[in-house]
Amino acid sequence: MTAACTCPTCGQPMRAGTDVKALTGLARGPVSRAILDTLVESYPASIEGRRLAEAVWGDDPDGGPNWPAGSLFILMRRLRLKLGPLGWTITSTGPGRGGASFRLAPLEA
Repeated sequence: MTAACTCPTCGQPMRAGTDVKALTGLARGPVSRAILDTLVESYPASIEGRRLAEAVWGDDPDGGPNWPAGSLFILMRRLRLKLGPLGWTITSTGPGRGGASFRLAPLEA
């Protein structure tokens, strides 16, 4: 059973294969929205976890979470659940110099 998703702009149902730009605004909450917006802006390239954390929490007066990598992985899981029915996912690659890297990717048909 797939969850019904609606376009945050027009309110119409969104289907699998949705254009990547239409994904902006799908996430609820400022942190999830910042993550998704950053991934959409960098699509199709990947972005290092360190750079993603800076984009999301860089302006936070408290400096963001104590363990940003863990917070990113939890938030990515939630976003993947929303993106799946639309034909998208967030992939991650193993830790490199800047930590794990993330990118939006269409699901294989």
